[in-house]
Amino acid sequence: MRNEYLGDAFDHWKGSLILRLSKEKLIRELKVVPMITDDETNPLWNEKDMQTYAQLLNIKREDIINESSKFENSDVKRKEYFKYVVSHKGDFFLDPDTGIEPQGALKKHVKFFELKILLENTERILMVYQHTSRWQKQNYKNSIRNIKKNIKDVSLIIYKGGQVSMFFISRNKKGIQKIKTFLCELLQGTAACRII
Repeated sequence: MRNEYLGDAFDHWKGSLILRLSKEKLIRELKVVPMITDDETNPLWNEKDMQTYAQLLNIKREDIINESSKFENSDVKRKEYFKYVVSHKGDFFLDPDTGIEPQGALKKHVKFFELKILLENTERILMVYQHTSRWQKQNYKNSIRNIKKNIKDVSLIIYKGGQVSMFFISRNKKGIQKIKTFLCELLQGTAACRII
């Protein structure tokens, strides 16, 4: 997440989705991981920014974790980052700049090994933001195949939201199925095809 995008339409979409899933108790004790990548060229996040972010996502301010740690490209620093994150209970919403790693991942992406760390020995649900403005049908198929190849025994669904998507990943098959059922009931008719 970058400060320059705070308050855009996608934050409202993320917040609406989080609110609906929380009300239905389909996600529990949700912690938000902003994965901040701002550098010297962008303004630093201040407390008002964090409060705005929490309000837009329909969460409590204290449910944003690791907001003071910059998300970097070094695998060592990233492991430390996620070791801290994984120490929290509950489900997670990861908000990387771009989404889940493709070939040649950058700091804009969350990597497969990081998802593995967060899913190890737990049935928590991960929600992962994915920027998909130029994606075709094959991109979704490739992502599903790559996730299942790199992280064994996971269930996942994707809510295709147009320019953005939300990935739901977990070892909790029933939990993922309940989210899928809820979203398919919410998006009836033609819109139901947005859930894969």
